[in-house]
Amino acid sequence: MDKYKIWIFTGAFCGILLAAILISLLMAYPFMWIWNYAVVSAISVANPITYWPAFWMMMFINFVFQIPAFGFRIFFKISFLLFIIF
Repeated sequence: MDKYKIWIFTGAFCGILLAAILISLLMAYPFMWIWNYAVVSAISVANPITYWPAFWMMMFINFVFQIPAFGFRIFFKISFLLFIIF
């Protein structure tokens, strides 16, 4: 039984990590576009960014702020409940 708990918890963790990476890959280009056209024109000291800095900023935002609309918290709670049950 303990082996199943570890596999379920590991799978849930890898699923959350993979989802955060995919969302960051998809949202990096719009974030870069908004940054380069809105922030750079509004703040004189801001510099334009490329795709990869935008990607890492989105990764930071996904992990630190964990927006509940993406369902990460619900998925984590369900996987944790499965970990406790099994």
